[in-house]
Amino acid sequence: MAERVGSGPLRYLRLSRVHLKPNEEFLFHARRIVPAVEPDALDVYVERYDQPVYVMARIDERHDYVLRQMQFKPLLDFFEDRRDLFRLWMRMGGASAGEPGHESLGTSRVTDA
Repeated sequence: MAERVGSGPLRYLRLSRVHLKPNEEFLFHARRIVPAVEPDALDVYVERYDQPVYVMARIDERHDYVLRQMQFKPLLDFFEDRRDLFRLWMRMGGASAGEPGHESLGTSRVTDA
C-alpha cells in the first residue's frame, strides 16, 4: 500500500463517530499519519489536490457504496493488522476531477500491502 500511494494524500473513511482507526503498528510501518475524512468532506479533499488522492476503508457494503458514489476506484485490498481487511481507493484530484473527459488512472487488484 505504501509503495502505491507514495507521498500522495491519504485519508481513511470514517462513517460514524464510533469507528475503528487504522492500527498504530500499521501506520508506523507505513510511515504515515492518516487523518480521517467523512463522506460529506470527500469532495473538498479531492479538490484540494491536483494529483491522485487516496482513501483507505474497511471492506464492507457501506464503505464501498460511499466511495463508489464519490467516483473513487478500488486499487487494492490489504490486511491492516492481520485481522482487518481494508481496501485502498483512488480518485484523481483537482477541481476537474469527475468531469467528462477527465482521465483517471487504471486500477489493479492485489492483496499484499
